Amino acid sequence: MYTSKRNLKQYPMDTSKVIKNFVDTLSNGGVILGPSDTCYGLYCDATNPDAIDKVFKIKQRDKGKPVSMIMSDRAMVEQFVKWDDKVEEMWDNYIPGPYTLIVPKFEDVNLPVEMGYRIGIRVPKNDLLISVVQKFGRPIIATSANTSGSPVHYNFEDVKNDITITDIDYIYSKEILPENPQSTLIIWNRDKTEIKKRK
Repeated sequence: MYTSKRNLKQYPMDTSKVIKNFVDTLSNGGVILGPSDTCYGLYCDATNPDAIDKVFKIKQRDKGKPVSMIMSDRAMVEQFVKWDDKVEEMWDNYIPGPYTLIVPKFEDVNLPVEMGYRIGIRVPKNDLLISVVQKFGRPIIATSANTSGSPVHYNFEDVKNDITITDIDYIYSKEILPENPQSTLIIWNRDKTEIKKRK
């Protein structure tokens, strides 16, 4: 594993220092590459359009395509989501874990990553990411670290061969991750809840 002036770090590091590096990067509008509970991911401030544009450029992804956000807990989610019995059931059945809940938002919530009247939220089983979001105090974008349409990556070397990592502001590498499937989509609809596994 290598290091450079672009803040590339390898496990293990002191957790509090890693959290600070993540939060500092997010606060400065930067993009982070690091592991999640599924594959390698890209992260940025979900309220910063310029940072989100940078993520989409790295992924070569159309701006109209949605991405999910990581939130730390129910209290944060309730600031953005219209909570009803169906959302409650989805929350109880799938959170925390490798799931993305597509749920209705408040009308006055304006985020750069909205899906019409809904938003996609994740609360992963990943202590580092949850701690980062808690410390940062607002949601972060979470999307796979790959070129749009390409397979997701579990090996840091594969990430380097796929996307331009020089455009990333902070990299936290664990080399090879367990090949867990991508998050399953749990979609709120007015008549029923839809479950959609990604291919």
